[in-house]
Amino acid sequence: MLLKMPPQADPLRRRFVFRGNAAAFGGRFVRPDDVSLEMPGASSLSVVGGRSVSTFTGPADKFKGYLSFESASTFAEGKFDDRAQAIELTHGRVKEETLVTSTRVRAEINKLTVGTEKRLTVGRMVAELLSTSPKAGSREPSIPVGEVSISGLAIDGFRLRITFNSKPFIEQDTHARVLRGVASPAFVKQFGKQFFVGRGGVLKNRRQVHATLATKVEWEGERNPKAEIVGNHMVVVKDFGRIFFGEILIRAGERRVTLMRLELGSDGGGMAGGPDVDTNGSYSP
Repeated sequence: MLLKMPPQADPLRRRFVFRGNAAAFGGRFVRPDDVSLEMPGASSLSVVGGRSVSTFTGPADKFKGYLSFESASTFAEGKFDDRAQAIELTHGRVKEETLVTSTRVRAEINKLTVGTEKRLTVGRMVAELLSTSPKAGSREPSIPVGEVSISGLAIDGFRLRITFNSKPFIEQDTHARVLRGVASPAFVKQFGKQFFVGRGGVLKNRRQVHATLATKVEWEGERNPKAEIVGNHMVVVKDFGRIFFGEILIRAGERRVTLMRLELGSDGGGMAGGPDVDTNGSYSP
């Protein structure tokens, strides 16, 4: 005689799988020295959520002078919003898919310098994503952008201001809504540059949308003669490299933000970037 398995013991019971990651900065310089940016802290969630927190100071001369920072912090949290319902779930009296979950990922870094000559300096950077489990009738979680900010940015001592607009990434909080948005001429007229929409309102890649939170890059005062602003999110610096701001990757059910990304080709050739946060969260099976 076969025993009936209780619902909570079913290995294929539908459940929510949390995911959230936050890194303050990372990368690798490959010339003239091989220097991996081994950061002393980051945050990542297990499949059942919880909270992961790190706060740390910049290690003294760990990166051979190619990079330094004063302090950084990361945060990732995934939870069931209603504790009373979560208690009911532990008794097997409610189905997990009826509960609402939320995830928050955040990363911050302060007083960052890049390059042996400290050509790039940043006072503070922070990136944040929020996520809520899929609603009834939807396969995608809602993932709006939270706090995003860059302050105290300078190249060779020349101050630079980055303007972000999170509105289209808050109102269009799913991949499906983004695709509907870029199909609208009114939306493209207002936000097309942030989504790199080509002629005829066509995205280069619909499966993974590459966009930017940045709407404007401008000098605060005197212009740096060794740097050129390209478009609304990139700066090319002579004998240093290229700097990209506010990049966001959007796929069905997931998003990733990299607030600053560096492609270096000078005294310190390599790649680096951050703060970097990503989240999705989905049901399985």
